[in-house]
Amino acid sequence: MEQRTCIDCGKPVDRRSRRCLPCHVTARVVDPEQRFMRHVEKSDECWLWRGAKHGFGYGQFHGSQGKMVDAHRFAYEMFVGPIPEGLTIDHLCRIRNCVNPAHLEPVTLRENILRGENANKSKTHCKRGHPFDSRNTYWRQGERSCRTCRAARSRAYRKLIRYIGELPEVKR
Repeated sequence: MEQRTCIDCGKPVDRRSRRCLPCHVTARVVDPEQRFMRHVEKSDECWLWRGAKHGFGYGQFHGSQGKMVDAHRFAYEMFVGPIPEGLTIDHLCRIRNCVNPAHLEPVTLRENILRGENANKSKTHCKRGHPFDSRNTYWRQGERSCRTCRAARSRAYRKLIRYIGELPEVKR
C-alpha cells in the first residue's frame, strides 16, 4: 500500500490524514484568502478551482465563517466586492469551476438562466406545437409556459368541476 504524504509539505502522514500535524496547525490559522488561492490553478484565461466541488461542478470552499460557500461567489466578493442584493453570479466563460473575477458578473436569476445552456431556452414551440412568442408566452419565476396550453388546462379543469360538482378532498 502506498504511503500518503502531506498535501502541503510532502512529509509522510497517517493514512487518515491529508496534512502532517505542523501543517495542519498552520493551515487553520491561515487567512481564508490564502487558503482559497491554494486551490486555484491560474491559466491565461480561466482560474480553475481545484478544490472540492458539488454535484453540478461548481467549486465549494469553507469561507471565513467556516460555512461552505460557492467558490465563484467567494472569489467575486474577495476581489470585487459584495454581491448586490437579489443578484446571482454568472460565469461569462460558461465554465462552472472558473473563479476568475473578470469572468464573473452579477445578474438576475432570469438573465443567468437565459444566458445558460438550458435545453428549454432554445425551444421555439411548446410540446403541443404552439409558438413561444411574446403573445403566447407566460413567464412566472423565471420559467416560461404556453398561454394556449394553460388556457386549455383551465377549461378542462372547470369542465371537470362542473361535471362532478366539486373535487373530493385529497388525503395526505
